Amino acid sequence: MDDTVEPKTASASLAACIPMDLPAEVQLSDLHGESLRQLAERARSLRLRVNPDRSRRHLILDLLRAYGNRGTVTSVDGVLDLSGEHHGFLRSAPDNFRPGPDDPYVPPALISKFGLRSGNLVAGRLGVSRDRDKHLALDQVTAIEGRPVETWAVPTGFDELTPMFPSQRILLENNVAGSISVRAMDLITPLGRGQRALIVAPPRTGKTI
Repeated sequence: MDDTVEPKTASASLAACIPMDLPAEVQLSDLHGESLRQLAERARSLRLRVNPDRSRRHLILDLLRAYGNRGTVTSVDGVLDLSGEHHGFLRSAPDNFRPGPDDPYVPPALISKFGLRSGNLVAGRLGVSRDRDKHLALDQVTAIEGRPVETWAVPTGFDELTPMFPSQRILLENNVAGSISVRAMDLITPLGRGQRALIVAPPRTGKTI
């Protein structure tokens, strides 16, 4: 029995043979966690022919396309990587955020609608794709940074935030240690809660108290 076929013939077999035990939903993260053997078994259950010349991530792409075209909800999540000002892709942590053929494409309309930025953790559902589509496109966003889109608010940019100066002092001097060094710091460089400081000194000159 020959299990190899060119990828372009996959969708032709989809319409011809439709298995009845399709799952209601498939998670992209679950497919990333499966071995190549398990992915091949999924492909055979969908009556897809496995091409050994294609990579593991290409096989995941074929599975997502097959599930989506047969009515199964395909849920995805990943970190948004903006490839330009208008579109981006969801990169996967199990693959060390390296670009791959199974990375969902995020259209400009969704990026603009939710004010998405590079580095946002985005979850959503894929739309039905065509064979000539190079990437699977995100059709619906369900969560951003772990929060439902209904409660998501675009955060203020760091450069636009209002600085808050320390309002509560931190006293380093204490009766337990009895150190003169911390007393000197209280007098010369008083510290407050929320304050940031950088100590610059040569090695072995007492930066650590």
